[in-house]
Amino acid sequence: LAPLLAALAVPVAATPPFRFAGRLTDVERGWRLRNVAARLGESRMEGEASVLLAGRPKPFLKFDLVAPSVVTSDFGWLASAGGSGSGSGGGASGPWMDAELPTAWLRRADAEGDLRVERLEGLATEPAGLRAGVELKDGRLRLQPLRIELAGGAAEGSATVEAADTGAPPRAGLRLEADGLRLGPLLAAFGAGEVASGTASTASVDLRGRGTTLREVAAGLDGAARFRIADGSVRVPGLAHLSMGLVETFGAVLGVGGAAGATPVACAIGDLPV
Repeated sequence: LAPLLAALAVPVAATPPFRFAGRLTDVERGWRLRNVAARLGESRMEGEASVLLAGRPKPFLKFDLVAPSVVTSDFGWLASAGGSGSGSGGGASGPWMDAELPTAWLRRADAEGDLRVERLEGLATEPAGLRAGVELKDGRLRLQPLRIELAGGAAEGSATVEAADTGAPPRAGLRLEADGLRLGPLLAAFGAGEVASGTASTASVDLRGRGTTLREVAAGLDGAARFRIADGSVRVPGLAHLSMGLVETFGAVLGVGGAAGATPVACAIGDLPV
């Protein structure tokens, strides 16, 4: 895949083996691709897509795609395309955090469609599922409805990236309402799997940030996170990995300090401004 992308002026590091099949037909004002069967490494995708070109200021893409499996490490090369210079790794950290958001690409076309990932590997210690309605218009990307099945539960809401203003860093937002999430696999996605155990019976996030990379967006987050944990435990020293004042918050609520062991928690409720 790397030689093809290089011909399109998108230089990237080496990619996993790539295979693609589909039926391309000429339709009025554009093209349609049916019976798509694509494979990149261990990741697979199926579905159909079309693009309208004539009579429009920019291409308009429509799609309906289903991915039986997606392995995040198969797409580490996208981080190098964004300028991070690293083409390996996966999960919620690593090269993805320093990859530039594709703001220029978001302004080059409009799109709408549906995306379903039946098995997403590499986001956490357990496979996840994802469903999203996708709308891209004038540099504004919206994933709504957005549903993520993770850690034995599910989270629903929306995600946005605003890249219409070429003179300012893009804005990103995330709103999710979740229930029944097991904390161990969830926190493992952020490298903090030993911080807490138990179940987040309810949780919500409403976060906004601005930056050219995910790391910059995370550093300037604004919003709130709320949760209710039942029948779990908290290892206070590990909470330093999560920042945002959680160490002091839990230390005060639970009456613990620097003990190395985990503290049992029958119920913990948090309402944390970010």
